Amino acid sequence: MTHKLIIKQEDPFEVIESNLQLKTHEIQEAFNDFHKILDSKLKSILVEINTLYNQQREKVEVKHNQIEELNSSKTMITDPSLRNILVQIDKQILELEQEIHVTKEPIINWNTNLLENAVNNIVDIYFPGEQSIARTLSTSSLELKPTPSQSVTKTNFKPIVRGYENGQVLSPSGLCIDRNTDQIFIADRGNDRVQVYKNSGEHIMFVKDKDLANPNRIAIDRKFLYVACAVNSYVIPPSRKINSHLAKIDKEDGEIQSILPLEGTMLRICTNPVLSASTRLFCASLSDSKLVQGYDSAFRLISSTLLQSPYYDQYTQIYDIRVHEHELFALYHNSRYPLQVFGADGKILRCVQLSHRLVNADFLCIDSFRSYIVISDGGSSQVKVFTFSGECIAVIGKDGEIPAEFEKPWGVDMDQYGNIFICDNKSKSAVHMFEGPF
Repeated sequence: MTHKLIIKQEDPFEVIESNLQLKTHEIQEAFNDFHKILDSKLKSILVEINTLYNQQREKVEVKHNQIEELNSSKTMITDPSLRNILVQIDKQILELEQEIHVTKEPIINWNTNLLENAVNNIVDIYFPGEQSIARTLSTSSLELKPTPSQSVTKTNFKPIVRGYENGQVLSPSGLCIDRNTDQIFIADRGNDRVQVYKNSGEHIMFVKDKDLANPNRIAIDRKFLYVACAVNSYVIPPSRKINSHLAKIDKEDGEIQSILPLEGTMLRICTNPVLSASTRLFCASLSDSKLVQGYDSAFRLISSTLLQSPYYDQYTQIYDIRVHEHELFALYHNSRYPLQVFGADGKILRCVQLSHRLVNADFLCIDSFRSYIVISDGGSSQVKVFTFSGECIAVIGKDGEIPAEFEKPWGVDMDQYGNIFICDNKSKSAVHMFEGPF
C-alpha cells in the first residue's frame, strides 16, 4: 500500500503575524528596560538640580542681606558733605544686584539640556538608530518640575476652613505668599488678625493686636509683613477722609514693630521688588485713587506721585497696585481700561488690553518668573490668568475653564511653583488652591 506524503505549507501571513508579535514583544521589553534606566537617571539628575538650586539660592540670600545692610547704612548718612559716600554705596548695591542677576540666570535651560543629554546618551547605548525618537521624547514629553517633596499639589493642600477657632479664617481679604519660605499670610477681617500657614494648609500662628482691627490688605518683603487696616469704604463714603493705619510686623515672631497713621479708606499696598530702591512700600487708597505714596522701611515718606491717566473720572476707583521692574500696575473699577501701567513719574505708559472682560476685579498678583498677571474678579466669581500682553490663558471659577467651588474670590497670589491660592468670602472653605503652572 502506497502512502502519499502530504507536506503542509505554512501560511505566509501567519508567519509574518507570528514574527510581528515576537518583535513587538521584544520591543516592548526593550522599552520597559529603557524606561527603568531613564527613571533612575532622571532621579539622580533631579537630585543634582535641587542641590545646585539650593546652592544658588544661598548665594542670592547672602547678597540680599548685604544689600539690606548697605541700604540701612544710607539712612544714617544725613550730612550733605558725605554725598560721595552715598554714591559709593549705591555703586556697591548696583554691583551686588548685577551679581544676583547672574546668579539667578534661568536655571531651567541647562536643566533641560541635562535631561535631553541623559536621554540621548541612554538611547545611543541601548537603542542605536532610535535617537530621533528619543530626542523627540526628551523635548516634548518630559517636563522638568520640582521633586514631589518641594512641589505643592491640589491633593495635599488642606483647605482652610471658615470660622472663629484657632487656624480658621472668618473673612479673608488680602493674601500673599513668601517665596523664600512658601508661607501663606492672610488678612482675616472677621477675626481682626493675620493668619500664617504652610503651603500645605497647616496653621503656623496668628497675629492679633488692638492695632490690627479690620486688616484689609497685606504685603511682605524679606523681613517684614505690612498690614493695612481701615474702616470699610462701603460704610463710609469715599469722599470722607477717615483714620487708617499701616502696621509693620516681624515675620519671624509676629511682633508689631511700628504703626503709621494715615488718612484714607481701604488702603491698597504693595512692596517694592527693587532691592536697591529706598522706597520699600507703596500705598494708595479709595479716597484718592490718583495718589500713590512711597515709604522706606522706617515708614518715612519718600515720594508722593499723582497717576496721570486719561481714563480716570470721578467714579474711577483704584483697587490694587503692584510694582514690576520699576513700573506700577494699577487695577481699577469703573474705568474703560481696568489694568493700567505707570512709570515712576506717574505718567501712563500703557493700558493692558485684556482679552477677557473683568466685571469687578478686586485683587491683583504678578508672577515675574512666568510673566503672568492673576486677577480675582469678584463680579464674575472667577480668577483669571493673563500674559503680560493681556491674553487670557486660564479662567478659574463659575463658567470658567477650570471648575471651582468658590463664590466670592478676593485676595490672590501665586507661589514659586505656579500654584494659585485664592481667598473666598462666601463658601465653606476660606482659602482654595489650584495646581499650576497654567
